[in-house]
Amino acid sequence: QTLFVSIGKNRKVYPKDLVYLFRSTLALEKSEVGAVKVLDNYSFVEIVKDKSDEAVKKMDGMEFRGRKITVNFARKK
Repeated sequence: QTLFVSIGKNRKVYPKDLVYLFRSTLALEKSEVGAVKVLDNYSFVEIVKDKSDEAVKKMDGMEFRGRKITVNFARKK
């Protein structure tokens, strides 16, 4: 499942930061986090489907580096 995260390169965020954020918040294994794509203003993080609802519930509105972030399901192109 791919999730949208409202933080990107303009906030000096790198894929490893997002992997750490997701793994520490949701107690995920390394294998449960897939591709991470960091763009200028937002990012996409793939995680296992059975943890995606929990991720949105726990992380949407959470503070990261002094700003509230939005986490929700990425829409298909």
